[in-house]
Amino acid sequence: MAPLMEEIGRLEHEYGRGKQERIALQREIDRKRNVYNTSFAKVDKIHDGLDEATNKLATIDSEKRSAEHRVRVCQDDVDGRKAVLSDYPPLEEIQEKVKEAQNEVREAKRGMMNARREVQTKQSAIKDTRTDYEGKLR
Repeated sequence: MAPLMEEIGRLEHEYGRGKQERIALQREIDRKRNVYNTSFAKVDKIHDGLDEATNKLATIDSEKRSAEHRVRVCQDDVDGRKAVLSDYPPLEEIQEKVKEAQNEVREAKRGMMNARREVQTKQSAIKDTRTDYEGKLR
């Protein structure tokens, strides 16, 4: 029976060692699972950050294209206005013509005032003549 007892002792010892090894391996598995879960959570956060950055970049690209379009529209408008302006004489020439026209208007106004005075003088003379004529007829 001694050999059986030795075998039982050896088997119990091996069982105990296997049990301790299993416990150690379970701890290692739990530790690795925690590391995995922590890493997975970090990866999720990084993916969320990447998605957010990608969306912001897409928004910026869209805003850039929109701004470039507005710039092109404004540039076309400026070019059109420059083309219209090129049909007109230079500003100095326009200002000179305005001064000439203002002088002509002043001269015409003076002429009209002189003509009005002359008409008023003649009307007054006609009125005086009529009054004298009517006075002589009475």
